[in-house]
Amino acid sequence: MSKITYEFYSEKDAAPVAELMRKNKFWIGKFDDNLTGEKFIDYQRKKGIIFGIVGRKNDKVVSYVAVYKTGGQKVANKNQAFICALIIDQKYRMSVFSITDMFSLLIKELVHLKYNDLICEVAKENTPSFYMMRKCGFVIIDEEPTLYGDYVLHNYLPGVIKLADKIEYAESDALPKIMQKLDKKNLYRAEEILDDRFISIDCKAKKEEYVLYIDTLSGNIAGIDVRDAKFKIWPCNKNLDTYAFDNYDTLPKIVTVEFLRQEEVVDTRRFEIEHFEVQIPDMVDKISFQVEGDVDKYTFFINEMQEQGRYKFESKYKNLNGFLFEEKSAFLSCTANREHDSLFKEMWPHICAPYIEGIFVPNYEKNISVEAVGENKIVVVEQNEDFILTRDYKSYSDKIEIRTKVKMLTKKQVQPMFQFALYDLSYNMDILLHDKSVVNRTYDPEDGHCVTEEMIFLDFLKHDYSEKCFKQIDISFDSLPATIFRIKTTKLAKCFCQLNYLGIEYNRNVYKGKKEFDFGTVTIERIDR
Repeated sequence: MSKITYEFYSEKDAAPVAELMRKNKFWIGKFDDNLTGEKFIDYQRKKGIIFGIVGRKNDKVVSYVAVYKTGGQKVANKNQAFICALIIDQKYRMSVFSITDMFSLLIKELVHLKYNDLICEVAKENTPSFYMMRKCGFVIIDEEPTLYGDYVLHNYLPGVIKLADKIEYAESDALPKIMQKLDKKNLYRAEEILDDRFISIDCKAKKEEYVLYIDTLSGNIAGIDVRDAKFKIWPCNKNLDTYAFDNYDTLPKIVTVEFLRQEEVVDTRRFEIEHFEVQIPDMVDKISFQVEGDVDKYTFFINEMQEQGRYKFESKYKNLNGFLFEEKSAFLSCTANREHDSLFKEMWPHICAPYIEGIFVPNYEKNISVEAVGENKIVVVEQNEDFILTRDYKSYSDKIEIRTKVKMLTKKQVQPMFQFALYDLSYNMDILLHDKSVVNRTYDPEDGHCVTEEMIFLDFLKHDYSEKCFKQIDISFDSLPATIFRIKTTKLAKCFCQLNYLGIEYNRNVYKGKKEFDFGTVTIERIDR
């Protein structure tokens, strides 16, 4: 019987992958009976695909896995990637199939692209998938499931491979054993967070047992305890400016320590004592330890970990007449008169795909400048390789106006979309359309938590009203029944709502080929009735 073989996905595979999903009622194929290759390509581009892998059996696509920059509610940081699709044709699940072969290729490519942390989101009730991911080395960092009822799991095998610079550690014989021992008792147990950033995991690869000390902020391995060889390499503090080596063997060990800057060794030291500490000089990117007799050299990526430590910050907010503006993300919160208690947020607009914003963890890597103009106005500018986006936020006693202008720097296709993240699911919505008809959405406590993945990308799930332009959208919440939030725009736009998202789309054809354009003004007004 022939075995499934794997190769990297390209857009020529879109049609058979779409057929695979449609036939198996999986992921987006579950919601769209008419999913085509063209629709799948558009979805992938919007979602921010990094790469995908297809499995073939007798030239037929029978499996697919892909990683992205976004998950259900979160957006990956510099060293992270989300695995958001893993499907095996039901017809071939009992056939000759090696999950480890597929994961091995996946992990190797992640290492090649310099990712450390592979993240997946799995529903607790999806026991087969949950157990498989845990057996493949995924650990739980967040004790509570997401709004969608999914657990967020992390796999740090790419970081392990970087630590020892051994790509063969991604091979199938090591992969299922690389992380913690697993039983049903601790299937849903979250790892203990140490010093607000580290976790410690008991591991086994082949016959060696060891402990990994993982920096959850960067996904790098920050320390290791090799139990069989009886030595430990450990950071002395969470600032990672000093490292310690401990030998708890009866035999002495000779240790060579190298300090590297931009891949060049700038200093080398040798030790033969049971315990020593080394301070990391300024401008050193990495530090490596070679223990005589050990086949591995252990390299710690100091600069990456220190950068991610500085990256963890307390958000700063500016109050604009009851609207809270978060300076780092440029998200605007509409609150229930309690500081930072958001009912919904007006998220940063997307001008071009991919759409890589998360509700709870937005993309903080944008190049944003914020300037306050007087008491009630803020000007925000974002510049990247594709465009310069300028937004003016002007607040009044009961409303805020947001004007958006864009200057394109490349010929990338303009796909304008504004997003609202609805934190409080007890919302009711009245949409007044330009044809004078009204569409209503009434909160139903029975399905209040039946939230699906980020359907903002799935244009084919739009309701009938979303093909018409709207005049205004009124949102009210059961938790704040005496208040209405009214949303208007000065430009013709369509809208669609998918549970905890409200999307506003502008006609991309209007802006096609233009270098500069004005999206007009979006107004959010708070009305007390």
